[in-house]
Amino acid sequence: MAKTILILAANPKNTPTLRLDQEVREIDNGLQRAQKREDFVLRQKWAARAMDVRRAMLDYRPNIVHFCGHGAGEEGIAFEDENGQARLASTDALAGFFELFADKVECVILNACYSEAQAEAIAKHIPFVIGMNKAIGDTAAIEFAVAFYDALGAGESVEFAYKLACNAIQWAGTSEHMIPVLKSKSKIATVRPASQRPESLSAPTRSAQPAFRMTVEDVFAVRGRGTVVTGRIESGTLKVGDQVRLRGQTTVRKLVVAGIEQFHTRLTQAQAGDNVGVVFHDRDLTKHDVRAGDVLQSAD
Repeated sequence: MAKTILILAANPKNTPTLRLDQEVREIDNGLQRAQKREDFVLRQKWAARAMDVRRAMLDYRPNIVHFCGHGAGEEGIAFEDENGQARLASTDALAGFFELFADKVECVILNACYSEAQAEAIAKHIPFVIGMNKAIGDTAAIEFAVAFYDALGAGESVEFAYKLACNAIQWAGTSEHMIPVLKSKSKIATVRPASQRPESLSAPTRSAQPAFRMTVEDVFAVRGRGTVVTGRIESGTLKVGDQVRLRGQTTVRKLVVAGIEQFHTRLTQAQAGDNVGVVFHDRDLTKHDVRAGDVLQSAD
């Protein structure tokens, strides 16, 4: 009997834009050409709300559930409300929900930033759950998903598919292959790619770190906090307290990073591929001092 894959996609209006359409299209294309394509049925629910998720699970009784969208760490996973705004599903709510479908669901993929906490909770009831232990960029998330289903479509196991998908991120030239983590109910442990030696869990030291650069996509003011500049980090890393240069069309100014945020989660640092909001104090920068297309880069 064919296994059903249910894709739940959510990119609320008040969250950074993700290439979820590309992710789902490439998964579908891969399964269509797979050797064992007759073994899988793909179902999709877009702009997923709690009601949509519940009904889809009851209607399709999927064996594999794939969520793509935003995560907020311990706060939960972002689905949509009736107005298209973000509504977080808590870790406990998600774990309890999947417990009800434990007789059918074999694997859950949470292709969303900071979703490891939810993966660990769900894995108490589901044999295999994949989450992300930090922020993951669009490119890495798509590479992971496509390779994962390529492997399943070839008849490989979940463990093999996970390792191949992590390797696919390396092939794409990013350093994010250590972000996906596989939680196994039977092992009650975290399975990691073969390349992840225990010592690699600490931040690696690099002799030639690419310089930070981010093109400004939007800017807005938050009363009592400062000016927030949003965009996708193109290269390097950024930490709170770093000095950066803002290069406009006619001016260049030096600024200190007061904060970094990603979907209402405050970070101490971010890296290439992350969609973030960079916070500056009002005394240093107002929203009238910056515009879309300006560039933030390392001050060095």
